[in-house]
Amino acid sequence: MADKRFFLNTGPYVLEEIARKINGTLDETSNPALKINDVASLEAATPYDISFLSNSRSRKLLRISRAGACILKEQDKSITPSGMHCIFSDDPARSFAVISDLFYPETDYHPNQRHLSPESGGYVDPSAILEEGVIIESGAVIGANAIIGKDTLIMGNSYVGESVTLGRGCILYPNVTVTHAFIGDRVVMKSGACVGQPGFGFAMSLDHHTKIPQLGRVIIQNDVLIGANTTVDRGTLSDTIIGEGTKIDNLVHIGHNCVLGRHCVIAGCTGLAGSTICGDFVVMGGQTASAGHLKVGSYSFYAGRSGIMRDMPSGGRYGGLPAKPVKEWLREIGTLSSLAKRSRQSDENKGGNS
Repeated sequence: MADKRFFLNTGPYVLEEIARKINGTLDETSNPALKINDVASLEAATPYDISFLSNSRSRKLLRISRAGACILKEQDKSITPSGMHCIFSDDPARSFAVISDLFYPETDYHPNQRHLSPESGGYVDPSAILEEGVIIESGAVIGANAIIGKDTLIMGNSYVGESVTLGRGCILYPNVTVTHAFIGDRVVMKSGACVGQPGFGFAMSLDHHTKIPQLGRVIIQNDVLIGANTTVDRGTLSDTIIGEGTKIDNLVHIGHNCVLGRHCVIAGCTGLAGSTICGDFVVMGGQTASAGHLKVGSYSFYAGRSGIMRDMPSGGRYGGLPAKPVKEWLREIGTLSSLAKRSRQSDENKGGNS
């Protein structure tokens, strides 16, 4: 259950309104006027909450759940407890995410609890342009000639550098640093994110290494999420680009000149070496790494700890180091496990015969 001290609940909503919000089908035996106060897990829900069933592992929980309503597939209706109201959906998990956002709109501040600079203690250079509704919290700094779009929030101790452009409806959490960048609308950067710092580039020799000037920028398109303590380096001569709708987890490194397409998902502790180019809808599990100067095809999926060492085609599921088709990777793991088991049994037999 969401703690009301941290999250603002906008409910209640009636069941009919909830079903309409997700384009779901209300079960004919359910009460469309039933008031739902909150969202909750199957095990924690009360008769005034709504939950969801998205996988077979949770069926036991559904049978004993006290939830007043549940979002589920129509074929699972038969295992619901007596009296539970149902909304049928082809994708219950996605539908529940939409409903959760209905009850708890994604915002980390209430405007009436914040104060505009300079009363807050933030510093805004006189040449910066702030549109209506911009909020600058205490300790934040906005550099010369920066442009901050309408309704954007810059939380405490964040830094927006000279000539940076931030779009409308963005949120920068505390201690975010942005330089040499153009940022679209509704971009969210979590605490400690660092965007636009120089890339790691050197002309190496036997006696010393010469730093290569990093003269590119970072371009981040609309609706992108940058996780906590994630770094996105600016390009060397060309730009580092993050495509529309891409979601990047915490502790990720995006090297200089990388290009990520639209709606990619990059999980924590992943590292993309310089000039990695990813297509649209690429998914990378945690601790995935890529070598530099390669292309990753659209709609491809990489299991956690994958190592991308060469250009990869579009589509398909991959895993391992180096990354290979998932079935091939799992077959190799199974073979190694079988060989290890045989070797262990052989050693045990030898020990028993001695």
